Amino acid sequence: MKKRNYIYLGILIFCIIAIGVGVYAQMFYPNSENDALMMGYQDKTAIQQNEAEDDAKNHFTTMFTNSLEYTNQNVANKATRKDASKELVYTSNQYVKDEKDQYELNVNIPCINIASDNANQINNQIEQVFVTKLSQIVSAKELDYTVYNVDYAAFVNGNVISLAVRSTLKEGNNPQRVIMMTYNYNTDDGSIVTLDQLLNAKQLNKATVQAKINKEIKEKSKNSSDLTNIGYSVYIRDPNNTMYQIDNTTTYFLANNGYIYIVYPYGNTNNTSEYDLIVC
Repeated sequence: MKKRNYIYLGILIFCIIAIGVGVYAQMFYPNSENDALMMGYQDKTAIQQNEAEDDAKNHFTTMFTNSLEYTNQNVANKATRKDASKELVYTSNQYVKDEKDQYELNVNIPCINIASDNANQINNQIEQVFVTKLSQIVSAKELDYTVYNVDYAAFVNGNVISLAVRSTLKEGNNPQRVIMMTYNYNTDDGSIVTLDQLLNAKQLNKATVQAKINKEIKEKSKNSSDLTNIGYSVYIRDPNNTMYQIDNTTTYFLANNGYIYIVYPYGNTNNTSEYDLIVC
């Protein structure tokens, strides 16, 4: 009998606690859904942020439209356009050709339309990397069938021009290679905008972003190792490589959705189309 009484007493106490929590939630704290002391609490803000960042990741490839998009522009900037009739970024060279049994080409080369040393250096590097490869393909007498595409995404956020150039290259039986290069230019003073500066402008904590990068790379590294162990050929990442440190990260840009995209394109130095993408 006593044992049964204890069971009833326990049930009664549980019901009283449950009712108390419910009363507190309904009467005393209307924001109970975001109260970390409430049972079943979930940080909806963090969940929504993660979902928004995942959505931004999923739309990454759709941003390469070979056009310039303005979020907002600092109209008082000191940049002098080389060609007043053109946008701050425009397609300076377009080459589309399908040569049977030789190559298929769709190349769109961007140009930063500003008269400055840094803008000239950016344009020269784009020419050296992407146009040089185009010339090699077109002029080659003997060539495995090659598919070569180059496209870009360009954005103006206040006084920052962000430009991301991407190429895909498939030569014969070689693995497809994806190369990505990015540039961030300050229209006020003509300087190159660092990743640190973009993070500061968005009031993002550097240590928090670094932890996010480390977590992403470790997860991808484990996934790659697991796939390798069962016979798949994938790119193996080394989470301890200093390339993943923010101070050593060179491929990043600010898009028109307000997010900073940090990219680790392994095809820049290897025959692979793999890359890792962090959105913050």
